[in-house]
Amino acid sequence: MYILRIFRKSAPQFHSFERVFAQVGLPEGSTDTLHDWHLPEGKADPISIFKNCRAAAAQKADIYHITGLAHYLMLALPPNKTVLTIHDSVFLYRHKGLKRWVMKKLFLDWPVKRAKVVTTISQQSKDEIVQHTGTNPDKIRVIYNPVDKHIYHRPKTFNSERPVFLFIGVTPNKNLANTLEALKGIPAHLIMVGNFKEEALELLEKSGLSFEIRKNLSDQEMAEAYADADIVLFASVYEGFGLPIIEGQKAGRAVLTSNVEPMKTVAGKGACLVNPHQIESIREGILRLINDSNYREALISEGFTNVIQFEPKYIEQQYVEVYRYMKSFKN
Repeated sequence: MYILRIFRKSAPQFHSFERVFAQVGLPEGSTDTLHDWHLPEGKADPISIFKNCRAAAAQKADIYHITGLAHYLMLALPPNKTVLTIHDSVFLYRHKGLKRWVMKKLFLDWPVKRAKVVTTISQQSKDEIVQHTGTNPDKIRVIYNPVDKHIYHRPKTFNSERPVFLFIGVTPNKNLANTLEALKGIPAHLIMVGNFKEEALELLEKSGLSFEIRKNLSDQEMAEAYADADIVLFASVYEGFGLPIIEGQKAGRAVLTSNVEPMKTVAGKGACLVNPHQIESIREGILRLINDSNYREALISEGFTNVIQFEPKYIEQQYVEVYRYMKSFKN
């Protein structure tokens, strides 16, 4: 069986989907073949969409797997041979009016209706897809994201005098403004990962906090960022999953995240949960992680246990089961 995984156009600033699926291959000894292919066009205008659909349709495979974002490819590929992965529905909240209607049809309604199987990364994302499309929940399978195999645990004495905080991501849902406000007056150093725009850089400068920006990191450099940190700050207001939670747990670091889905389910008992909309809640969580060593160590221990279920070998087997299921359909 030849399986073709289709990714958006390769770009240095966009590699999250690639990082996720780089952890997931085929079981040792498998006689199947897995190949990754990138779309030729990176935009979502009509001409680019047409070119991408034409290019995808020209590829030959037993099973196609749309790995995310370019959901509209489902309209150009055979439904009995194509797996559609939808990571989240956040794009619906970034647009209004006619543009939102078009985006919803092209990236959600029509692809989901045509697909035989949809996979998504959390129960929260599944519920949103069902809510927005009215599709049968039975066609949607929840398969968690795997934890990055490059992440490692390096023992580190916690710096309670001036802890190092790791903050990952540049999009508005990452909640930078509230997080910086919650850190006011707390001696700290921030490792900021991402290509931050001018507005975010101004917030950082005005905060008075010590910070450094790391961007375009390799997998190894990303692992080092976790190892350098004392606390992972991830008080996001919206996520399809929340990879930094389990990556922080695997690295053996204290994790602070939001008490909303899917973050609290992904975190299990291994993170300090806060209300991302309340600055005081974020601040109280930060101070407790700094000052209560017993609480902090208990969370880290729970994190090591929680992250086991996200190991790549368990996730890849679930995708293999989906591919086998698709193979049972008549072409």
